Formats: sequence, structure tokens, C-alpha cells
Amino acid sequence: DEALKMVREEGLENRIKRHATCAKAFRAALKALKLTLFPNEKFLSNTVIAINVPAGVDNSKIVEIMREKYGVVITGGMDELKKSILRIGCMGIISEVETLLTINALENALKEVNYPIEMGAGVEAAREIFRS
Repeated sequence: DEALKMVREEGLENRIKRHATCAKAFRAALKALKLTLFPNEKFLSNTVIAINVPAGVDNSKIVEIMREKYGVVITGGMDELKKSILRIGCMGIISEVETLLTINALENALKEVNYPIEMGAGVEAAREIFRS
């Protein structure tokens, strides 16, 4: 199986470390953009980054803009969280490149729906994690 071969070549410890680094970069970016994580930090995952949707922002519009304009697929929540969170996958082949592209697309989508952010702040915060 090709996926198993890729895991073996990279090594499980390296793969787990890569996912943790990308998740840390996402979290730094979101903090820089003044977005809050869901759930609280005690329960954070390195494989799915969940964000509380800011008041007045339609999460389905963010998902649509990111997919259609930037080719980046994220999703909203499920059930009672359907409209209140955004979820970003952070596993598999994700690397610095995909992380930065996703953050950039999120910044642009937030700007497009008139959410006040400092453009580039998230990308720069994530880059700092990858540099360290």
C-alpha cells in the first residue's frame, strides 16, 4: 500500500512531529489573527484545528471562498456546532507549504467578508514557528 510505504519512509516519529509542528503553526497564526480555538487548549488536537467563528461571520461563506477562490478545502462544524466553528485538517501530507497556503487563504477569505484582520499577521506567525 502506497500510504503505508510513505509512512515507513518518513518514519512514524517524524510524521507525528511534522503534524505537531504544523498544528503549532496554525495555532500561532490564529492567535495572531485574534481568532479563538475550539475547544479550550486542554483538549487541542494536532490533526484537526477547530476555530470559533467570530460573531457576524458566516462560516459557510469562508468555506466557499477558500474552496472556490484558493482551492483550499476546510469545513464547518457538525450538528450543533455546524455554524459556530471551522475545521482545518492537519494530517497526512500536510507540510509548511500547505499550512501557509491555508492560512493565507483564510486571511483573504476573512478580509473578503469584512472581518477586521491584519493581513499577513497569521502567515508571519506561522513562519516563525517553522523557522524555530
